[in-house]
Amino acid sequence: MRKVLKYISVLLFLFMFNSCQDIFTTSFLSGLAADPSSLSGDALTEYTDALLSDPNATSAELEIVEDKLVDSRIEPTAENMANQALKDQYVAETKQLLDLNFKQADVEGILTSLISDDSDSENDSSNESFLTDILDDSDRLDNLEEAAGFAVDAYKVDPESLSSTQLVVGSAGLVSDIISDDTKADALESATDLETDTLESAGFTSTEIENIQMANDMLDLAKSDMTDDMASMLEGLPF
Repeated sequence: MRKVLKYISVLLFLFMFNSCQDIFTTSFLSGLAADPSSLSGDALTEYTDALLSDPNATSAELEIVEDKLVDSRIEPTAENMANQALKDQYVAETKQLLDLNFKQADVEGILTSLISDDSDSENDSSNESFLTDILDDSDRLDNLEEAAGFAVDAYKVDPESLSSTQLVVGSAGLVSDIISDDTKADALESATDLETDTLESAGFTSTEIENIQMANDMLDLAKSDMTDDMASMLEGLPF
């Protein structure tokens, strides 16, 4: 898992000057006085949006709201997803959970630090040190991993609802176990294509094949919304 989260962290570098608006909410809503444990429906949605916009929100507040949203989120059953209103609610709640994990990982802080060091952006030693600090923070990595899972949840229901950054992070999460296994990572890198027969011959299970192919579809969709220069940065990733 550590290896794939390294890729996620690197991708934050790639997107820092182009996708800040895709990662965190920039508007600020004050006056959060309600107890989130007692909220539901629209009230919980509004409270969560306000908390996401609050630069002073604490980890405890974010965790309470995340737990509440996880418990109350619409179940993605076939019946519920056939109802457009429930489908929209599920996607909205899932994206809020994704954003809560980005905020708990302090992605905004990462971007702010990187942007403030823009004049020294070509300093490889400085960038390597910053990346090491991210990778040594287990709580931050846990949040990035959870964010990847929620990105996949939203993609399965509504692919077009995600930003390019969210698509890339979700794509990385889908193949985390494969990338973390050197033998499987080598087999994936050596595959001539990602067709089912090719991957089966390479020894991947049906679940792994499904994840690899979905990860590739997510990456392709992300690239379709990027400039050529940005898309080229993703070439050569092992998923």
